[in-house]
Amino acid sequence: MNDPTNDPANDAGDSLSPAEQARLDELPRRRTPPADLEDRIVSDLKAQGLLEKSRWTRPANAWLIAAAAAAVALFTGGMVVGQRVTVRDTSAVLAAVMGPDARASRAARVQETGSAYVRAVAALSQSGGGTQSVDSDGLEAATVALHAAALELARAAPDDATIALVLAVLQERLARVEREGATRPRATIWF
Repeated sequence: MNDPTNDPANDAGDSLSPAEQARLDELPRRRTPPADLEDRIVSDLKAQGLLEKSRWTRPANAWLIAAAAAAVALFTGGMVVGQRVTVRDTSAVLAAVMGPDARASRAARVQETGSAYVRAVAALSQSGGGTQSVDSDGLEAATVALHAAALELARAAPDDATIALVLAVLQERLARVEREGATRPRATIWF
């Protein structure tokens, strides 16, 4: 072993007796600390307030995360199954309720509404006292309603040439009325 007197780290130049030197040489150069040394140091530092006490331990943390993931998976699976069952049942109910009678019911409703429109226009034309003079606001309202109906028909049957022709004529008439009546005040009729 090196002589401590020749060691540059020894500032004081102290020398060891041969017995001291022998005892020093007998000491092991590496020593394995006890297994619980780290745990004791950490608990002592926590007791002194130098380290925060952990709120969660790793095993509890892992268990908690696994439980939360399982709960989310179970909830999501339940939602998917519930949605699938609901859609299937709703489709069956709608098919039963909206069967062939639903189409006839919608057609009957359109017929009733159309008949009411025709009666209203007939009443409008009779309000002029049998003359050709008809209330211009009433005529405009009837034309706008007819135009709206023609638009819906054109959406329902876009390839029907007759409906397209009726729609074009009504659009031209409404544009002409707009140009001619741009100066007169307009009354809005809500129905």
